[in-house]
Amino acid sequence: MKSKLIKLSILVLILIIPIILADQQSLGTFKKNDCVSLQQNCANCTYVNLTSIIFPDSMYALQGNYEMTKSDTNYNYTFCNTSYTGTYIYCVKGDPDNSLIVQCVDFDITPNGIQQSQASATAMGISIAILILMILISVYLTKFFGDRESGLAPLFFVLIFVFTSSAFYIAMNLTNDTLYYDVLFVIYRVMLGITFFMILYVCWKLLFNVMELRKMANKSHDEYNDEML
Repeated sequence: MKSKLIKLSILVLILIIPIILADQQSLGTFKKNDCVSLQQNCANCTYVNLTSIIFPDSMYALQGNYEMTKSDTNYNYTFCNTSYTGTYIYCVKGDPDNSLIVQCVDFDITPNGIQQSQASATAMGISIAILILMILISVYLTKFFGDRESGLAPLFFVLIFVFTSSAFYIAMNLTNDTLYYDVLFVIYRVMLGITFFMILYVCWKLLFNVMELRKMANKSHDEYNDEML
């Protein structure tokens, strides 16, 4: 009987006590290794304490009673142990109208502080734009240099690959999707490798052209001397 009475009392309290703590389900998205200000609003609390913070792997980062700093009706606690990416959960308790209320709020940590869907879409858009631009410029340069002899063709292609590698690097650091990051990382490394060999080729080509010009200059000088004799 006593047990039923306790349960009924708890149920009544849940139904009749107003939830004065702010209805905040998610704090937002923040960058990895940055400090996060954990917030809670309560207009008629004498205190709000942080009771726990849970890592994305469900391990506790903090557990106990930690006093939050009050500023008017806002309470906050600065948390800096954000080395893991994923969803964190923190719980607070307060005493609105002398009633104990507990609430839990989540926040996300990503490598760049951007929401996963937004970051992945941005990275994918950049990647597609890079590929289209690279194809168009390569086709144009192939036709342009195919109609005339020029030693600048390899240099232009090196610049294209340098630009493309840099753009893929930016896209790689924007995405939060592990699979997409791995794909971009492989492409980025391949582009770097191609760029390295193209730079070697350009250096060899320039050296070869300098040697040819030197031979032509020496030949012209010898012919001039023969004419003078």
